[in-house]
Amino acid sequence: ICVLISFASNQTKASLLSMADQQKKQKKPRSPPSALARGYLLLYNVFSMCAWGYMLALGLHHVFVVNKGESLDGLYDAASRAMLIAQCGAFMEILHIILGLVRSSLFSTFLQVLSRLFIVGCIVYKIPQACGPEGSQLGFALITFSWGTVEVPRYAFYAFKQVGMEPPSFILWLRYSLFLVLYPTGITGELLLSYAALPTIKETGMFSMRMPNKYNLPFDFYYTVIFLLFSYIPGSPFLYGHMLRLRKKMLSPKAKAKTN
Repeated sequence: ICVLISFASNQTKASLLSMADQQKKQKKPRSPPSALARGYLLLYNVFSMCAWGYMLALGLHHVFVVNKGESLDGLYDAASRAMLIAQCGAFMEILHIILGLVRSSLFSTFLQVLSRLFIVGCIVYKIPQACGPEGSQLGFALITFSWGTVEVPRYAFYAFKQVGMEPPSFILWLRYSLFLVLYPTGITGELLLSYAALPTIKETGMFSMRMPNKYNLPFDFYYTVIFLLFSYIPGSPFLYGHMLRLRKKMLSPKAKAKTN
């Protein structure tokens, strides 16, 4: 009986593997985006590169020219509006993946874009004091310079791809290397700003719903932010590991030989 069961199990396994192989052979290759889609993606990437570059230039000018590198005072007023515009545009990346315009990891893109939108929309925009002297100027400076420095070559890389050109080697290297330092600094800035915003959130009760209410649903934004702070513990290594795998794939000798 054991022999018969083992034989039947092996036969079933073999048939399943055979069916999987047939499905792979029958699967049609993914068609490239249309000329209209490529034109739109080119404009989107050029706009995003310029938006982040403009924000980065505003921040650098204010700190090193206006403040002469002596303080971070006024950085929020100089760069926050440009940051809001650039980061809101990044929401389109989720739609691009859903609509099939680009091939990328939806989960990792969703995590990164939504976490940044939360920081910009709920902290930077709604609680400006969290970014000032009474909050964490350092946290705001970290996200300003980390995000800007990472995003400019990233969007430049994608813009080259949309016109059918291989990006220059230094753009490729920057795209898959800057994150090694700037992801941890950016995440540190996000954590500092979230922590600095907690007293204001608790004092004002912003975004919270107390019982009773017409929805009959309690919601406490203060504890939600605390939960999100702890969510960085599993989320950050996941995103960092995802980028490390991409870096190994894109900068490997085999990938470079294929590009050449």
